[in-house]
Amino acid sequence: MNFASHHIRQHLRANQSLCRNYSLVEALEIISRNRHAEKSFSRKEIPSATIRKIVELTQLAPSSFNLQPYKIILIRSDEMKDMLAEAMSPGNVRHVKNAAYTAVFAADKEPGRSTRKLMDLETAHGAHPAYVSSLPSKITLLLGSGAMSKRIRKLGSHLLSPLSPSPVVNTSNEAWAVKNTTFAAQQFMLAATACGLRTLPMEGFDERRLAAILDMSTDDYTVPVVICVGHSTEESDQLAKIMEQSVELSYSKSLPNTSIDLPKKARFPIEDMCFSEKFGQKPDFL
Repeated sequence: MNFASHHIRQHLRANQSLCRNYSLVEALEIISRNRHAEKSFSRKEIPSATIRKIVELTQLAPSSFNLQPYKIILIRSDEMKDMLAEAMSPGNVRHVKNAAYTAVFAADKEPGRSTRKLMDLETAHGAHPAYVSSLPSKITLLLGSGAMSKRIRKLGSHLLSPLSPSPVVNTSNEAWAVKNTTFAAQQFMLAATACGLRTLPMEGFDERRLAAILDMSTDDYTVPVVICVGHSTEESDQLAKIMEQSVELSYSKSLPNTSIDLPKKARFPIEDMCFSEKFGQKPDFL
C-alpha cells in the first residue's frame, strides 16, 4: 500500500465520508502517484458517462497553436478486440482482450490541414481577429511542407538567433504531431485514474495491421501509443473504488460553490476527435 492510499483509508475510517476537500495539489499527487501500468484487467464494463468524461478531459490537453493534431479510436466490442489483438505484440494481446476499452491515439501527419477549421473555432470562441488572421502564415511557417518551406525555417532561425532566441524548427510534421499527441495521451491516463480506472500504455504493435483493422490511412496518420483502460482484477484496489464512487456522485451534482471560474477552452467537437471501433465512426457514448 502506498502513502496516498494509506492516507485516504485513514481518513475514511475516521470520517466515514467521501467529502473531504482535498487541495488541488493533494488531488493531483493522489492521481499521479496512483497511475501505474496495469497488468491485470478485469472485464468489468465502464459506464458511457465515465468514458465520455475521460475523453472530454483528454481534450483539455495543450497543443501548439491549439491545432489538436490527433484522433482517438476507442475499441470496445469483443469482435474488434479480437481483431485488434492480431496487431499487438504477444505480451499485449491479453490486455487488449480483457480491458474494457483500448484507446488508439493517431497523430495527423499533416496537421496544417486543420488551419481553416481552427480559425473558425478560435473566432467562435472570441479570439482577436488579428490573431485569427495571423494563423495561416504562422502555421505555414511552422508546418509548411516542401523543401522550400524547410529551407526558409532553417534560414530564418539561423538569421534571427544572434538577435533573439529562436528555436530550430527542423523536425518533420509527423514528429511534431506525435509530440503533441502524447500530451493528450498522458492527459487521458490521468483522467482515467481520477475516475477510478487503470491504464496501460503500449508501444508493442504493428501499425500497418492496426491501420488496416481501423480503416485508417497510414499516409495521413501514425500511431504513437495504444492505451488500455479498465478496472483492475485486484479486489484490494481501494483507491480506485473510492475515486469511482466519487465520480458517480459527481454526475448528479453541480460543481461545488467556488470563487474560481473554470476557463472555457476552444476545442473541436468531441465527435470530430473521438471515434468508436473504426476511424471516422461516431463515438458510441454520444
